[in-house]
Amino acid sequence: MTGEMGVALDLMRLEGICKMLLESLEADELETKFLAVTGQQKVENIKNSLLKLTKAELRQIVELSPTITESVIKKYYNEYRYGRKPGFVLFWASGFIGKSINEEQLKNDLQRVLSGKTYKEDAKFKDLKCVAATSWKESESTVFEIGLSYLKKYSFITADNNFDYIHELTDCFAWINAEKGFVALYNMPPSIEGIIKQAVFHLYGVKMLGLSLNRSVLDTIFDPDNRKKMSLTHYSSDSEKPQKATFSDPDLASKQESILADYDGYDIASSLYSEGIDDDTTAILGINSHRGKLYINRNLTTTQFRQWSVRRINTIIDYFTDVFTDEGIDKIDHIQLFNGATWGRLRTSARDMLNNLAKCILICKQKGLTSYPISIESSNMFWTFKNKIDYCFLLNCDNCNETVIPSCPNCSKSIFTLTKNGIICQSCGETVHSFRCECGHINTTSSVEDCLSVTLKDEFASSIIQELQTVVPSISLAENEFLAIHNGYLHIMCSDGYKRLLPKDIQTFEPLYAFTLNQSIIDNANSVLSHLKEKCNRHPTNEMCQSCKYKTPSTPSDLKCLQQLFCVFNDFTPKPHQGQEYGDISISVMYEGRKCNLQGIMKSQTSKITRSSTVGREITDQVIKGLVDNRTDIISVIVPALLDDQLIETLLTLARRFNKKLLFLDSDFMYRLEYYYELKIAQSKTQP
Repeated sequence: MTGEMGVALDLMRLEGICKMLLESLEADELETKFLAVTGQQKVENIKNSLLKLTKAELRQIVELSPTITESVIKKYYNEYRYGRKPGFVLFWASGFIGKSINEEQLKNDLQRVLSGKTYKEDAKFKDLKCVAATSWKESESTVFEIGLSYLKKYSFITADNNFDYIHELTDCFAWINAEKGFVALYNMPPSIEGIIKQAVFHLYGVKMLGLSLNRSVLDTIFDPDNRKKMSLTHYSSDSEKPQKATFSDPDLASKQESILADYDGYDIASSLYSEGIDDDTTAILGINSHRGKLYINRNLTTTQFRQWSVRRINTIIDYFTDVFTDEGIDKIDHIQLFNGATWGRLRTSARDMLNNLAKCILICKQKGLTSYPISIESSNMFWTFKNKIDYCFLLNCDNCNETVIPSCPNCSKSIFTLTKNGIICQSCGETVHSFRCECGHINTTSSVEDCLSVTLKDEFASSIIQELQTVVPSISLAENEFLAIHNGYLHIMCSDGYKRLLPKDIQTFEPLYAFTLNQSIIDNANSVLSHLKEKCNRHPTNEMCQSCKYKTPSTPSDLKCLQQLFCVFNDFTPKPHQGQEYGDISISVMYEGRKCNLQGIMKSQTSKITRSSTVGREITDQVIKGLVDNRTDIISVIVPALLDDQLIETLLTLARRFNKKLLFLDSDFMYRLEYYYELKIAQSKTQP
């Protein structure tokens, strides 16, 4: 067998080699050679048994079979190199441009680095290996293909009802084009992608940046008239529209303009297009916008898939490269920004991060983009500028194809903290590597960067903009815009629906501010509030709670729970808290002249509540659940206590990220509400 055919076998997918053996050899001959290679005494199902062999063992059977000639290998290699649904995740790797690489170097370097990687015995994905390297010319540039394999874990229950698992060998590959500066990864989970990215950076100092194909990018690169299906998502507080909407129609081209107009503010999370592969072949192209993933829904020959893929990749890379080379961007490299008393004595690494951030902001503003790849890791930004940054955790679910707030797979809570050792669930205390989305899918992350989102505080962002104005005086952030870094991207986000409301902003609460609190009122209110819980101790039903609405206690000491205080408002009816609900009370209030739904998260603690306390963590978890509920206009935290500044900052960061209005009704409000309730009692006694 020639070296060329050996490489072809190393690169061919496992199912392709198995099918070649099954179709090229008689059953008896194949079984005999199978037994000779494996040393087994018998084989019951040759097809299933072949699938369990390593590629090296399959190659031995091929080498023992003279009837499998080079022409046969070429035939099956061309048909089964990339599988039945080929596709890839695209990364911008401009650091490769100008570097000299070759097949042997790539293979030897990756084999050396990957062989030193260690895994847990029961890891879901492990033992990533480089098995081959080849190259070909496409569009006047050289594409290197790296054949890889890893073990994928499958869990099962044995005949005696015990849990067990096996690992199955899985093929994958990477394409590298140093001239165009891209890397494409095929058939890999994010954790394996992470290992490849680390290896490339370690070997060549090249950072692989994911490419987010949002609507403006899609409509520039792909013909919107060929779109057949699209899923739209948003995080607006508009309660009349869904957070996610999917539209599918053979004639979507003629209808999508009105659909997109109706769903203004939504972005395209995923889509399907009718795509011409070549002059004779048409297929359906699928795109996961957030991941930068493209895939085809039919089997293609090696030549077809390579030509189509590189053509499409070059178009995408050219789009981003053109954005980056606009006049004016490179001015930043020649101006000593971020110096002087305003910035203090910055380390070189911190100044480099600020320059990188400034470039990306300038690109977005000049091109009208809302997101752009950035080489700053979210965790580095957090640890370097910790006091100028807020953070939260957001997860891109590969199954849902959308960004969601993750929850802990152990306790289902959504409150996490970032440490030097990783992400810790604040509820159960476990170090978390996998997260559950709201639909129940488990997503394993390869690093903190997959889910850590950092937001620049307004003062910090404003200082960076002021520095940029020395280069472009006209640049600015709109009043409702803010900067965030997440998953390899700078995002300029709009928070037009976000606002920190004050109790006085709610017209329904205006009577509570018609009087002035004094120490006597506060002391009396404290005495009453300290004995009340969120609900009474009688396991109330809806009927019992509703009856309390119309019972006026003779004295405040007769109050049964904190909810009963809100009965002074006509639009409130107390209800027993349901386990599946994040809110403790619901009330219609008047805000800016319209009726709004307010969901209140109520706690009875009267001492100061910190972010790390049990009650603080419960409040955070309930607020997070409220942020993704589009039925709610205003989320309120109701406590007869003071809230720690860190807890308030955390909740405001989350509310801003999800475009929600947040209201804190703390001890001052509750003192006023209790006193107002007493006034109502006194008023009722004077009425006939």
